[in-house]
Parts: sequence; C-alpha cells; structure tokens
Amino acid sequence: PHRPDVRGSRVGRLSPVARAPFLDRLAAAQAGRPWLFLFFALAVSAGAFPFAKRLDLDSSFTALLPADDPSVRDLERIGRRVGGLESLTVVLESRDLRAMQRFARALVPRLEGLGPPLVRSVEWNVGAYEDFVRTHRALYATTAELREIRDSLRVRLDWERMRANPLFVPLDEPEDPRAVIRRIEARAEGARARGTRFPGGFYVHPNGRMLALFVRSDVSGGGSRGLSALTSAVRREVEALRPSTFAPDLRIELAGPVIAQQEEHRALEKELVLATTVTVALVLAILLVFFRRPGALPAILVALGVPTLVTFAFAKLALGSLNTSTAFLGSIVVGNGVNPNVIWLSRYFEARRAGRNARDAIAATHRSVLSATAAASIAAAIAYGSLTITDFRGFHDFGVLGVFGMLACWLGALGILPAAI
Repeated sequence: PHRPDVRGSRVGRLSPVARAPFLDRLAAAQAGRPWLFLFFALAVSAGAFPFAKRLDLDSSFTALLPADDPSVRDLERIGRRVGGLESLTVVLESRDLRAMQRFARALVPRLEGLGPPLVRSVEWNVGAYEDFVRTHRALYATTAELREIRDSLRVRLDWERMRANPLFVPLDEPEDPRAVIRRIEARAEGARARGTRFPGGFYVHPNGRMLALFVRSDVSGGGSRGLSALTSAVRREVEALRPSTFAPDLRIELAGPVIAQQEEHRALEKELVLATTVTVALVLAILLVFFRRPGALPAILVALGVPTLVTFAFAKLALGSLNTSTAFLGSIVVGNGVNPNVIWLSRYFEARRAGRNARDAIAATHRSVLSATAAASIAAAIAYGSLTITDFRGFHDFGVLGVFGMLACWLGALGILPAAI
C-alpha cells in the first residue's frame, strides 16, 4: 500500500488533514500565525483580570447555605432591624487620661460622619445611658424590691386602720414604706457609685491608661473588602487628628472582632496562595520529568493560566464571591485542567518525532486527541456539574465553577497550547 510522505512540509493527497478541513485550517493558523492566538489570549486575560481582581472571599457560614434557608433569612432580618452586627474597637493608650478623653471627643464626630454602612453608631460614653437610667430609675426596680415595698405598704395600712380603733394598744410600729424606698434607693446609689470606674462616662481601663471606643458597622463580616474599607477609613480619621498633638505618648490601636476576622482572612488567603503555588510547582515538575522538555512548561503555563483566570472572572460575574469551599478552586482547575494539555502535548511530540513539521503535527494531534480530550473534559465537567443539584451553596457554587473551568481548560489546550508550543 502507498505510504504518505510525513517528512515534507506539504500536505500529500492522502494526508489525513484533508479529512478534517476545520482542523486543517485551525492548524495552519496556529502554526502560521501563532502570535495572533497568543495576542487573543492576552486580550482575553486583560479583559478577565479586572473581574478576577475584584473577586472577594466570603468566609461567613451563611455563604455556604442556601439564600432561602430560614436561618439565613432570620439573620438578615435581624441584621436589618438591629444593625451594627460587626464591631471595631478603637483603643487609645496614654498616661494622660484627660488627653485621651479630649481625643475621643474629637474623634467620635468624625467616625459618626462616615455613616452607614461603614459606621452605624459609635458607643463611646455611658453618660447618656446613666442619665436615662437615673430618669427612669423606678422602672429598673427588681421584682423582689417591688414586693418588699408592697408588703411594707400593706402592713403599714393594716396598722394604721387598727390604730384608728380606740381599744387598739400599739406595741411595735411597722417600718414606714418610705424608709423601705430610701433603703432600696441607697442600694441603687451604691451600685451607681461603683460606676465611677468610668471617669466622665468613658470606657476606661482600671489602670487609667487605656480608653476604648466601639464602632458598630453594617459591613459584611465575611467579606474582606468591606472590613478593609472600614479599618482604612477609621485609620484615616485617626491620623487626620494627629494624636501626638494631644499627648506625646498617645497611641491608637484597632482591635475587636473586625480585626480578628481580617487576620483570619489573611491567613486563609495565604493558605490559598500556598496551596495553588505548590500545586502548580508540582504539576510543572512532573511534566518536566515526563516530557523532558523545559520549553513545554511556559506553553502549558499559558494554556492553563488563561482559562484559570477566565474561570475566576466568571466566578465574579456569576456568583459574586468565593466561599470557603470554592476558595481552593485554583488548585482544582489546574490539577484537572492540565489533563487535556498533557494528552495533546504527548501526541504532538510523538508526531514531531515521527518527522512531521509543526503544521502537520498540530493537525494530526488535533485529529487524534479531539474526541478523547473532549470526552475526558466533559466527563469531569459532568462530575462537577452533579454538585449543582444540591441546596448547599458550598457544593453548588463549586459545581458551577468546576463545569466552566474544565471546559475552559479544554478550549485552552486546543486553542492556546498549539500556538504557544
């Protein structure tokens, strides 16, 4: 039988490329104008980067639950009614208590001026609360105290009625109800006197060297962007007042749940970067050992990097943010999305070793791996897609991004990798 010439650059009359006109044209374009494909990949990456950059991580547990879950709806309703569920503590430290009080009085109006959602309110002085309690102090009497007053009043009324009888011989006069009230009020005054540990109504540490302000905010505790915006705004207002002009040793620190959540976010993001970096490094190391061609690694990086970036941009557009389940999507996309790239490169290098030129090798590789890589990628997409039928958002969102990522990596292996190699 006739054997086609696989050494020349021209396509023979029995070349299998002729059986696939589309693959022939695609291979010719990728071999003849590879920079055009790479420029297109660069343009796609440039368009996807702004969306991927704004992709935030929502680490709250509600981000894993269905939006219509009763607990999620209840928490949202309470948040709208109460507000200020997130708390940021502004801590003033100095040996000069009066300087801290002056700084606090100057800072509070500036913080309140930030307005919702950054600042719903600032809790800084118990004076207004004490005034309210003092004005309505009778409403704060305990049940036992009310019963004590009632019983003394009854005893006194009975004694007064009996004393109106001329035959009544008084022995022991019961206590005057007004004396009972004075005794209860004296106990209340003693409790109020213990409140003097808040000089001027400020939240001051017993050692007198620390004063705290509590900023109540409506920002989402699961999103790092809102928390960062809050802390940055507070720091700007603090710096604008120049603390050192109030006292040379006056220092301002931020603490509380908001700072703790920011630290948790940073720790989680650090782990995500570490996991993704380790995944990419190990994958490239294995490919280097397998192919023994260092030049193939940059091509695979481009073919994988563009689909991964586009997947994160799609996550921003479709889901808005990542949760603690989808946060490790980068490692998953790279780990599974590399498969069609490995298959394509293996067949391509085999064709090149057989003597084919770049164009014929690309066309032959397309023809031999198209069905196999499509089946593998679609099977992986279906496996991830099965998660979308669950109500648990952590699994559902993971399934949505898994489907998109697998198909995007397959297109990258067929569209970008041949031009890059």
